[in-house]
Amino acid sequence: MVRRLFILAGGASKRFGAPKARAVLEGRPLAGWVAESGLAAALEPVLLVQDESLADLGWPLCVEPIRTGHYPLRAMCFALACLGPGESAVFAPCDLPFVSPSTLRALADGPAPSVAWDGLQLQPLLCHLSFDQLPALQDWVDKQASARRFMAPAHRVRVAEGELRNINRPEDLVSV
Repeated sequence: MVRRLFILAGGASKRFGAPKARAVLEGRPLAGWVAESGLAAALEPVLLVQDESLADLGWPLCVEPIRTGHYPLRAMCFALACLGPGESAVFAPCDLPFVSPSTLRALADGPAPSVAWDGLQLQPLLCHLSFDQLPALQDWVDKQASARRFMAPAHRVRVAEGELRNINRPEDLVSV
């Protein structure tokens, strides 16, 4: 049984200009939207970060050692390494505030690997991975290969229109 939701919240946020996890949408930080969807899906939300600067958001942290450059798959490897054999987790970027509890639950209930798909494109960072996939993912990271290509053969979980809409720039917060 999948119990954990790792929320990718340690990115550089270059286009956004500030940490996206803290950005407020309708009174709540983006990371909180995803975390609350995780709770509603019976998952334990954990922010996957590079330091403890988001501790005040009130969610548990999984602190990845800071390395040069940001690469989300590398953070996902770190999170998988925190699990044990036979365990798996759902992953979601903090900038997907519209992801529903039913989507997170469908990912958790599907086989690992599973990936969110809206009928047109994959969202490779909204996925379900197992500890057993760590060696393959680490090899992928070492090659600096694309997340989309890594997740392309995964089981696809169809998501509702609009759930994959992400927040990349501050103006995306006002055009909701």
